[in-house]
Amino acid sequence: MCLHYIFSAFYLETLGRYVMEMVPFSDWESLVMEALVESGRYEEARTFYADTADNYLKEQGVCPICTNFNANP
Repeated sequence: MCLHYIFSAFYLETLGRYVMEMVPFSDWESLVMEALVESGRYEEARTFYADTADNYLKEQGVCPICTNFNANP
């Protein structure tokens, strides 16, 4: 893995976590997950996703994987 990508992933993760603290539930979690995967930290990304989904469900009543695609408008 190239050093540039590792630094880039570290920077994106740091930025994402900082903004998540400032503005919770603003979809910056996806940037953190992307950075974790890009840096090869797959288990941490999976855990982070599960925690994020739980937080969205508890705080916002939104489940990211519970979308009903067959719903009629």
